[in-house]
Amino acid sequence: MTIEKYASADKPDRLKVLSQGFVKRLKDFGLAGLKITEPDFAKLEASMKKTNKPVVFTIRFENDKFIAETSNAGTVLTVAAIDLAKEGDRTKRRALLQAINDHSSLASSADLAAFDQKFPDPQKVAEAKAEVARLEQEIKRDEEWKGKRPKSVKTMLDSEREVSFQNWAKGKTYEKFLNFVVRVENGGAPKDIAEEFIKTGAPKAIKLRDATQKAVEDALQKNQALRLAQALTEAIAVVDARMLPTYNGEILKAITDRLTENKKKLATAKAKYKAVGGK
Repeated sequence: MTIEKYASADKPDRLKVLSQGFVKRLKDFGLAGLKITEPDFAKLEASMKKTNKPVVFTIRFENDKFIAETSNAGTVLTVAAIDLAKEGDRTKRRALLQAINDHSSLASSADLAAFDQKFPDPQKVAEAKAEVARLEQEIKRDEEWKGKRPKSVKTMLDSEREVSFQNWAKGKTYEKFLNFVVRVENGGAPKDIAEEFIKTGAPKAIKLRDATQKAVEDALQKNQALRLAQALTEAIAVVDARMLPTYNGEILKAITDRLTENKKKLATAKAKYKAVGGK
């Protein structure tokens, strides 16, 4: 039980003055539903004359009951009282406890934590649970992705190849080889691709074997059907040897760093889930 002693009246003529301040103190708590009444001054005065002791104004909080009273020896008069346990709405009950904590030391942070454990906030529990699930899913995804790095651009997922890998390759020496592979794999028009990447003087010319280069140029000159399979094979070999190992290394490092960070976050999220009453 925690008690706050507001004041002590050693003379009857001090009762009403102190009572006014006591009522104001109680109103400052802002407790919804708290009814405040003046004490029976005549009864208190009679008790003071009989005991020759002061009247004490106190507020106490125990067993979820907030009680304000005046006392003189065996004469105890209740000025205000509210039983938090009778409030059926969890949010309103929590607000009452918070108000007592905000305006006094009658309810501690430990009391609030104990309440939250016993009566969890459904929304906070749901949010904390969702965060745990999100992090677990990200960790699972990264663990799987970490062990499935492509050994060739040919087997790389289109979504990774055309977003992450191509963005990473921008400005790098062999970027044109990757762009060529993507254009061919995406079913681009062979003639347009050849004129952009293979034809002598092409704006994005890639270095191929002489025989491969000649076969494409001859087909262009004779307006024959273009076969880019050999050129594709050579471009893939360059990408796989010159670009993919470095890219995979950087991606693996990023995944490893993210896994380390997310595992720390997961531990924190699980602790929070438990703290807000998650089971």
